[in-house]
Amino acid sequence: MSTQTDIRNQPVPQTRAAVVTRSAVRLNYLDSLRAILISLVIALHTAIAYGAIGDWTYIDPAKSEIAGILLTFVTTIVQAFSLGLYFFIAGYFTPGSYDRKGVWYFWKDRLLRLGIPMLAYTFALSRIPTYIAGRAEGQVTDSFLSYFGRTFITGADEGPTWFIFALLLFVVGYTLWRLATLPIPAEKLAWTRRLKVPGKAAILGFGVLVGVLMFVVGLKTKIGETIEAFGIFNLMTIFFVQYILCFIAGTLAYRNDWLARFNGKDLVFWARMTLALFLMMPVIFFLGGTESPDVFTGGPYWQSAAFMLWIGLFSVSISMTLMLWLRGSTAPQSRFMAFAGANSYAVYLIHPLILIPLTVALTPVALSPLLKFAIVLPVVVGLCFLVAEGLRRIPGVKAIL
Repeated sequence: MSTQTDIRNQPVPQTRAAVVTRSAVRLNYLDSLRAILISLVIALHTAIAYGAIGDWTYIDPAKSEIAGILLTFVTTIVQAFSLGLYFFIAGYFTPGSYDRKGVWYFWKDRLLRLGIPMLAYTFALSRIPTYIAGRAEGQVTDSFLSYFGRTFITGADEGPTWFIFALLLFVVGYTLWRLATLPIPAEKLAWTRRLKVPGKAAILGFGVLVGVLMFVVGLKTKIGETIEAFGIFNLMTIFFVQYILCFIAGTLAYRNDWLARFNGKDLVFWARMTLALFLMMPVIFFLGGTESPDVFTGGPYWQSAAFMLWIGLFSVSISMTLMLWLRGSTAPQSRFMAFAGANSYAVYLIHPLILIPLTVALTPVALSPLLKFAIVLPVVVGLCFLVAEGLRRIPGVKAIL
């Protein structure tokens, strides 16, 4: 191993200078991480479209038991960690933005970059994929303009914007925290900036905490059940535990420079643990029986406890694996990945507008759902990034997306 790699993988001691200048340094590997995560989100929705368990705007009517099982395996893996890690990244970038801009300009920026896209998709753009899906399923027969007019309010569809709505809620919480702590002397809050970088045991403990709290919440609800906000945004109750904790962890990671200080030598440990948990997941389902799969999704059952604990541990192990690998590698920080990372937010917003029409167009084609999944996924991912780049070249759009 080269000297350069050794140095790059060492935890960086936290100094005042490092904390002050950190926000000015571009964390290029996070561009790569965002591009990977949004591609996985597209994979999740594509898998549901071709038979995995879950809810999506349009589902190909062709059925295959094998495809359903394998694609549900895909969605389980992706759902377990991808959005939690996204909220961690969002939390990481929140304190620095607030510090630089102050509360008013901070919220002006948040409403510009989060509020406008959320409203635009929910009340306008979402009508395109829902109309196409409705026509394909025979539930919609009128013209698009007529459909748009009669569903503009009552048929508002959240699509992917539930994530933006949830992030706005978290940012509200963070803002209230900052305002509430204004009268408190800085030295009494200094502990939040002097936290020791978490080691393997602490990170595993965080995963256990996530799993235990998900199980506790699951005693009253199940995975897939949601709380509806404003009659539009459906928030998956059990996973919200993970999302909240990950966002808070992200804010602490920024204050204490954890992303730079995580020990790069732990990569092997996290990679091996990720592989072990990956192989353990089907074992848990096999041992838990298949007559009543609901026992895994919530309730006072050992299967639910085991599955929630698996989610908590898998989410931290694969997140650490990805972050340490990307941080220590130069290849993912290529010009291509920088391009993909810069466009990932736009891709997240527009991917239903590309995925659903393509899924509908391929419905009459006599191919197995697994083969369709394998064909559609890379095409949709590629098209999304190209369209996103084109949109962001429109004057004024780049400031939002």
